[in-house]
Amino acid sequence: MSHFSVLVAIPGSEVLDQASFIAAVDAALLPYTINAGPEFEEFTDLTEKTATDYESDTADCVLFPDGTICTIFDRKFCSNFVSDGKTIYEHVKGASVITYRSKSLTLLKSYPIKKVYSLDKYRTEFWGLSQDAQGRWGTWNNPNTHCDWYEIGGRWSGLLIGHPEPDVIQASSRTNQPLHGNRVFLDGAKKIHIDWEYLRRHNTEDATTRYYKLKEAFDKKVSDGFAGLTFLTDEGVLDWDIYLYRDGETLEENLARFGLNDEFSVSAFAFIDLDGHWHEEGKMNMFGMLNDPMEKDVWRKKTQEFLASLSEDDYLAVVDCHI
Repeated sequence: MSHFSVLVAIPGSEVLDQASFIAAVDAALLPYTINAGPEFEEFTDLTEKTATDYESDTADCVLFPDGTICTIFDRKFCSNFVSDGKTIYEHVKGASVITYRSKSLTLLKSYPIKKVYSLDKYRTEFWGLSQDAQGRWGTWNNPNTHCDWYEIGGRWSGLLIGHPEPDVIQASSRTNQPLHGNRVFLDGAKKIHIDWEYLRRHNTEDATTRYYKLKEAFDKKVSDGFAGLTFLTDEGVLDWDIYLYRDGETLEENLARFGLNDEFSVSAFAFIDLDGHWHEEGKMNMFGMLNDPMEKDVWRKKTQEFLASLSEDDYLAVVDCHI
């Protein structure tokens, strides 16, 4: 699984209040979710494949004392029993034990599936297929799936800073952190309500503190206090696949590498533009690993151009997506 941040742009004309803002974010993300609905899904026809497989497919099954047979995945079996492939056990008070009931069952290894299911049952119960309007058997899938669920803010709550206007979405997880001048952390807002200059200063202060802390840790070769997947290498301080500090790097070079000199001091893995098109840094895989990632400078420039293209009346939301 992977979590990643997405910036979602919403035309100002679609927002009347906070509720319509959230509804517009949902509508923008819908085409890229795993259960997007028929409008966005394509049907994969498996009629012929399942008919062919049905003739030779096998599964580990269980013979009950009354003569009925089911697969080991059937609720009739797995709700009370489990098999390790050799022995059948019964679930008793949270433990798997051999009982007289489990001994009464017979494990049938690689049993012909056509002796257990009719063809239609094989398709529905064993493979979970459904039929389309033409009677074909298969699955519905969204070819543009990028996430299976999401939430506004989430792990990136408070990525923006601005003023508490009525139509903004405050970052509830960071409301106790004080900011100057009645500013608040935000998960979404009209562009004009985001204080970009203050956000850049705030992020620069945090990045400066991080730089000196990591430089000292690298120079002294002490990694005490590092969390998660942050560790020392011969080249610097590596966090997952990004060097937070590189040996010999000046503060100015470090700040520039992380985009602190950019006009809009915010970054994300992907963004959805005003036309509803999805743009991403690379192809997201398990555990945050990317396939075919863009060069960091190229992606940062693309993100800056996207943010610059928004009018002051358009809205921006920070979304935590999962796949």
